[in-house]
Amino acid sequence: MKAEKKNKLTVSATERFFDELDSIVTQTTNRNGVAGSTFEEFLYQNVLVKGPYGQLVPFSFDGYAFWRYITRESQNHPYLVFLKAAQVIFSTWMLGRLTWKGLGTALKAGLYFPDDTSMKDFHDDRVIPFLMNCKILQQFLKENQVDNNRTKKFGEFTLAMRGTWTKRGAKTIDLDMIGIDEAQEHNEENVEFVPDRILASKLGWLMYGSQSGLPNTGIHAEFVNSSQGFWMNRCGCGEWNNLIERWLSDHDSIFGFKDKEAKLNPTPGSIFYTCAGCGKPIDTQKGEYVHKNIKHDHRGYQLSQLWTPKDPAEIYKRQLNANTSAKRKAFCISVIGWPYSSDEEQPLRKEDIERWQSDFVLQDGCQYFTFHGLDQGDTIHGVYGEPTSDGRIKIIGLYKGHVVNEIDYYNSIQRFNVYSGIIDAMPNRNFSMKTALKFPDNIRIQFFSKKFAEREENLPGSESIGVIQVNRDDSLQETVDAIKAGLFLFPDPRKLSPADLSLYEEFKFHLTMLIRERGEDENGKALWGFKKKVPNHFGMALNSLRLAFETQSESGGSYGGGIG
Repeated sequence: MKAEKKNKLTVSATERFFDELDSIVTQTTNRNGVAGSTFEEFLYQNVLVKGPYGQLVPFSFDGYAFWRYITRESQNHPYLVFLKAAQVIFSTWMLGRLTWKGLGTALKAGLYFPDDTSMKDFHDDRVIPFLMNCKILQQFLKENQVDNNRTKKFGEFTLAMRGTWTKRGAKTIDLDMIGIDEAQEHNEENVEFVPDRILASKLGWLMYGSQSGLPNTGIHAEFVNSSQGFWMNRCGCGEWNNLIERWLSDHDSIFGFKDKEAKLNPTPGSIFYTCAGCGKPIDTQKGEYVHKNIKHDHRGYQLSQLWTPKDPAEIYKRQLNANTSAKRKAFCISVIGWPYSSDEEQPLRKEDIERWQSDFVLQDGCQYFTFHGLDQGDTIHGVYGEPTSDGRIKIIGLYKGHVVNEIDYYNSIQRFNVYSGIIDAMPNRNFSMKTALKFPDNIRIQFFSKKFAEREENLPGSESIGVIQVNRDDSLQETVDAIKAGLFLFPDPRKLSPADLSLYEEFKFHLTMLIRERGEDENGKALWGFKKKVPNHFGMALNSLRLAFETQSESGGSYGGGIG
């Protein structure tokens, strides 16, 4: 989104809209005995927060104008995503929203946390102070016996706290509203069951909020699949400023300096956020959210420390001090509110793949022969590659199906005339064994081991299958290097059908998810290993294809017989 471009909503219309809202929220009405007809009014009237010196003060949006905008625009929106920086009062806002909507009703709200410690800390540090400092809640607590660190009752309204460290924790209660805190840190598999808790609810509210991690994972993936709202600030010159996109292009471009000394030695008040148009200071408290995908039914908001009361000089000073990869990562995620990846963590980017896109399309088969790799689970992901005259591999086929649909997968092996293929042995070993037996001259199964080995595995009777053992981290690194070096050629996305393009985009995404995490060996030396349990299935399949290409089956060339 270009900073100078704006929604169709005019400034005068926006001002009239908020003037009308101001007149509405000053009219206090009751809903089933609960003061405040709007969420904003509820916060003003009922919530106390810590002031700058630790004293309790009434809730205010002073210094957090972006929250006022969100509160007014989305107080009743059913699906909200927050890609946030650290310490931007999200947890208080989320807790307040669930309470405002639930009080005086029989609704059930659930707050989900990644682990038991996070849940207990939130209960003690956020929930208890919120309840103690919200007078309207006290009468309900006194009238009810349910008050523990997992469930609280306010009349007929239920507030439950649960965790996703086990599937049972994610599934134990039916709900009407859900807030998922620190969404980036949850167990990826278990948290997928949480939205199911609201399937039977007529309300069906869902909120995700978290600091980010790597691009296109976790909360950032949720944000990408949303309206993608960015806080825009208008200067008196008429320029609309998107500080986040400007910062991503040039970190220093958003800062203005009162003098030359300030750039080298920032002091309080010596630095300001500058307009891209005229260079003058802009007020980050004056703005509105502009959504890239305004029609998307998931409403997403990016929240940054850039529009909190933090002095710009403090932000700039921290940026100056971000002189290591770890510090740069912390600054980007915690202050800017944006995902970050170093080359060590994410060695493969989309541009590394798109660099080798060539003039061909995905096919449904091959009249010559191909190499093949397959990653398996409940869903299987396969890649087919045709060798070229200059010793490279054209990726001409992608396969995605269910593991129980064996016949369809067998047919694809035959259509692509697989000369040599390697398929993942686990977790469905019966599936991999049956496939290798079906195509004994063409398909081998793969195990991960510390050392490389090729062997035969004898089965009951006289049958045997080919087995290859590889070091997972070493092998995946070789595949990453091979992609960058141009071993593989990829199809031209402009020439793909919508269905093939969707599958190809998923393929590219999976390759970028060949991400690594830092560990230590037995001597305490830093050790990078490829992360498990991330959506990299096509990447794993491509790794197997490379192995099939480099360790070609000596007896390859026949196609396993008819399919019965």
